[in-house]
Amino acid sequence: VAPEPAASQAPPTELKKPVDLRRTKRQRVLKMAELVFDVPGTFIDCVVIDESCFGVMLETMVFAKIPERVKIRFVGGPTFAALRRWADGNKIGLEFAGLFPDDEASKRQARAVKNVLKEACVHAAVQMLREFDFFENATLQLAAEEAEIAIAKLESALM
Repeated sequence: VAPEPAASQAPPTELKKPVDLRRTKRQRVLKMAELVFDVPGTFIDCVVIDESCFGVMLETMVFAKIPERVKIRFVGGPTFAALRRWADGNKIGLEFAGLFPDDEASKRQARAVKNVLKEACVHAAVQMLREFDFFENATLQLAAEEAEIAIAKLESALM
């Protein structure tokens, strides 16, 4: 007869679900895309399985060593510079590293976005707030300056 465990023994450790540290929630999608490499004409077809504004998880039909920096071109859409964050077999996680306007469609889309930013006149609104001394509101001043910085970064990334 086997001895019974002592009452002081701790119960077995429960398996805990890993904490999700993503900045935003992913959306499940099915989009065709291509991983484009530096060698002209070299690409791998892939399917994007989920995405967020920061990156994608995709699956390729072939196993391949993916470089740290790559471009992802969405069929019928823009091309993005991307960083490989992980790879598990033929599933790959990429983080967007900016719009890569290497084709006419992407260049046209980037120009359109930049024009909308200019029309939004965030810089003019912040200038007016400065003239009104931000209504003597430190929170408003900080938010306006952060918005101005964010727009400048976005304009810069759009080239």
